[in-house]
Amino acid sequence: MGKFRYASPFALGQHTSAGIKDLRHGNLLDDDWQGFDQDDFHPDHRKPVPLQEGTRHYFIAATIGNSASDLPSTMVGDLLVRLDSAKGQHGDDLRKLSIRPENCRVFEKLNHLDLLDNKVVHDQILEWLA
Repeated sequence: MGKFRYASPFALGQHTSAGIKDLRHGNLLDDDWQGFDQDDFHPDHRKPVPLQEGTRHYFIAATIGNSASDLPSTMVGDLLVRLDSAKGQHGDDLRKLSIRPENCRVFEKLNHLDLLDNKVVHDQILEWLA
């Protein structure tokens, strides 16, 4: 979009921080981003990073739909993160996260920002930490 005079104001991606770009691309290691222009399209060259052994991992996801299996939920998730991504699913087995079902909670009828200030979400986190 940046190449077109009237569309360039909508090219928001080039105005985001390096940290947000790392999140967008899922970059976890220096090798994942060094030497690459994050504003250019390039094939996925990230190295898989498994979950840390001996550490408990918990995952919270939101979906705008009425259930985790309805069309809005599976297509757009929480309007920022797709549900399959939030649950550690990936088409490449090396990149899938082995998440125990009891350590993952999907909150329905919420968007991404709703997770920040929702009593039920906070209660779940406190339960996991207890």
